[in-house]
Amino acid sequence: MMRQELSALFCEDHIRSFHVEQVDSTNDLAYSLISQDQREGEEGNDLLEFLEDSPKNTIMILADRQSRGKGRNGHTWLSDEDGSLTVSYIVSVPSSLLQDQAMNWLTPLAGVATVQVLEEFVADKQENQKDCKGEAFDRLQLKWPNDIMLRGGKLGGILSQLVPARGGRCPLIIGIGLNLSMPDKLLEDLFELGALATRPACLDWLMEIPQGSDLPAFRQTLALAIGRSLSAWMGVFNAHPHGTSRSLHAHLERMNFLADRYVTVTFPTGISLAGKVKGIEPDACLTVEFSDGRTRRISVGDVTAIRTGWSALSGTSSAPGPDGGLTASAAGNNLFNHSTKSDSAPGRTGEQGKESR
Repeated sequence: MMRQELSALFCEDHIRSFHVEQVDSTNDLAYSLISQDQREGEEGNDLLEFLEDSPKNTIMILADRQSRGKGRNGHTWLSDEDGSLTVSYIVSVPSSLLQDQAMNWLTPLAGVATVQVLEEFVADKQENQKDCKGEAFDRLQLKWPNDIMLRGGKLGGILSQLVPARGGRCPLIIGIGLNLSMPDKLLEDLFELGALATRPACLDWLMEIPQGSDLPAFRQTLALAIGRSLSAWMGVFNAHPHGTSRSLHAHLERMNFLADRYVTVTFPTGISLAGKVKGIEPDACLTVEFSDGRTRRISVGDVTAIRTGWSALSGTSSAPGPDGGLTASAAGNNLFNHSTKSDSAPGRTGEQGKESR
């Protein structure tokens, strides 16, 4: 898809936004746009120039439908225009920071920025609705390293990807997918039948989501609000990366879905170990105390929350039964995708197909 096929939505000081009705993947499209600018050189690199102008500058690409979204490890994501938000943002970081452990906090940064916006939306809607659906603040959480959780289900996910660049700033694509609305019975049926590997959650559990002709405007408003929050956080991160990392650490500890939970960790070798989450380290690694008494920092692996405790874990190194298949994975020491191969933003309802990770 070329730039001329995109529709410009709005422009403000630090946000440029585009809309497309259908796309294979919003992250793929964002990657191709940045790559196209790099190939065209000085005559066509207006997006790169925009990113260079200010560390707060953010490009937003919003899609009604995403047909080939991909999550981590090749999982497929579902998305449609009736009940999901599928959006990618392009921000930038100084090339000098690429080897700094502060980079590990960029995916959690996007999660914190998104949750803060959702909390504000829900609080505002509930204040103006007599028939509100509950309090959001003790239910919206982040699951290390890239999931947004609601009442124990997966509300959305984040997939971040660096784009190689020759200048002083490196573009970073942040794909965000959120489930807005879907009938509860259909969600449960899909999960029980194995069509979804992760038990999903929807934002309409907490607030009324506009339908029909009102939905596109709501989706644009929500995407723009997340973009503004992300822009503000990136401005602070670029100015003070280590201080911002400490702030994000505190936010993530407060929002940590895995705090004190029993989990299994599956390593790239295929070995699974059971343990209990102790916390998150200053470099964004997860700390797990395993059943043999050892405590280890996890920077790469699949983490699955389980329902049981130490007694049932004794003598086993394998996963004793997933809690709704809720999983998270980290690729490499930095908790985002470094490769030049594009992955897409998560889409609607969750990953398609049983996980074999």
